[in-house]
Amino acid sequence: MNIGIFGAGIAGLMSAIALRAQGHCCHIYERSRQAQDAGMGFILMPEGIDCLQSFGVHLTGASGGVPLDRYCCRDAAGEILYEETMPAGARSIRRRDLTAAMMRALPVDDILIFDELDGLSLPTAQNPALAKPCFRIGPPLRRRSWKL
Repeated sequence: MNIGIFGAGIAGLMSAIALRAQGHCCHIYERSRQAQDAGMGFILMPEGIDCLQSFGVHLTGASGGVPLDRYCCRDAAGEILYEETMPAGARSIRRRDLTAAMMRALPVDDILIFDELDGLSLPTAQNPALAKPCFRIGPPLRRRSWKL
């Protein structure tokens, strides 16, 4: 099945990785050319790291994060509200590093970048490189209703 995924965030990339592992053809449509450091990073437990690695997402080098021995929840003043020891193998990783590792697990041709989704053109005889999606994953498109 041809699947179009709108958004190359963590959910969109993992959707493409998992669907490709099941034999589907995925194209990810993203409008940003640079990774955004929106939100917090991630705490990955050893089981989550093993799962990512089973899908070909390798958290090594700069994208490997840092070992995390304990977790502290602090209030706005910096006072510790809660503290917990983390299991061996837990890691803290920045969003952009996790995104980079996930992108390396996908063929380069699967990620299509459009500055404006309004400029997105679906496959035509002149542009057959884009696979026509049978299914779309992503947030609701506000400006236009796409019929894929």
